[in-house]
Amino acid sequence: LRGYVTAGTSNPYNTFPDTLYLQDDTAGIAIIPSPTASIQQGTCLEVTGYLQTSGGSPYLKLSAWEAPDEDMYQYLPLEGDFSRLLSLSENEGRLVQVEGTCREIYCRRDGTMAGCLLEDGKGSTATVSIEEEIRSGSDGKNILHKTIGKGRKVRAMGILHRDGWGETVVRVRNCEEVVWVPPLQAPPWLAKKPYENPKTGEP
Repeated sequence: LRGYVTAGTSNPYNTFPDTLYLQDDTAGIAIIPSPTASIQQGTCLEVTGYLQTSGGSPYLKLSAWEAPDEDMYQYLPLEGDFSRLLSLSENEGRLVQVEGTCREIYCRRDGTMAGCLLEDGKGSTATVSIEEEIRSGSDGKNILHKTIGKGRKVRAMGILHRDGWGETVVRVRNCEEVVWVPPLQAPPWLAKKPYENPKTGEP
């Protein structure tokens, strides 16, 4: 396979256990085990291996790899309605982005956030999963519980993945890619009600 890395191994706080993800214009897939080298997101890789499945999800069991001398390329995350975006048959292994109202928060005993449940307002939900090894890429911390709360609008980016229980989740690769989206403040001129047309005086 030939593609570009969407979840690499260059930052220990943003690295999945023994796994990296590769994507091209048609699909994405997990590569297991990940190469031992430090590989950045956006790196072009050519990998050889055996197609296998685990828990119903395909992955490539790596036997050889090389990094061609090509420019870096970062895939933009797929977006859209949850009902289609979260289809494993279409997008498993791809980088996706979800945005919705937070309905549930899941935290570990140490207080770090393990995930949350987002609702898109159309009856569909998305589970955002933050594994214990995943932290902020800049400071190595997971303090999402300080900003993510029930009822708040949240945007999250990650790899569409089937977890060990067979559930579809957005597998976060960096805590900095889970953010609270504050409500927009109305401009001062909108606060006056009723607003009058300055020419006619009509509401």
